[in-house]
Amino acid sequence: MKLSEIKVAVNKTLGRRFWLVEVAPAYEYKDGVRTDNLVGYRYTVTLPDKNFEKIGVKVPGDPVVTEINGYVEVRFRGLEVTPYQSGRDIALSAKAESIEILDKKG
Repeated sequence: MKLSEIKVAVNKTLGRRFWLVEVAPAYEYKDGVRTDNLVGYRYTVTLPDKNFEKIGVKVPGDPVVTEINGYVEVRFRGLEVTPYQSGRDIALSAKAESIEILDKKG
């Protein structure tokens, strides 16, 4: 079985709350090389249910917010988390169909 075939239980692994702290453009990669083709945005969220760990979630389309002062509580639709190997470590990759702002803080 390949790591990419493993399905992660999102709520158990990441918790139920997501606090958006950063937004950055996400570009297409071909053969391991970044292209200039913008494919969406990477939303870095902190996970208050998991000791404030962080994870980046790639979402297609225009950004829902471009500037954050503090944090913004968000919800993802169609969130998928996949493990992958990075050197000797196992890391997580995340993508979602869309993102919705729930509550502004900070």
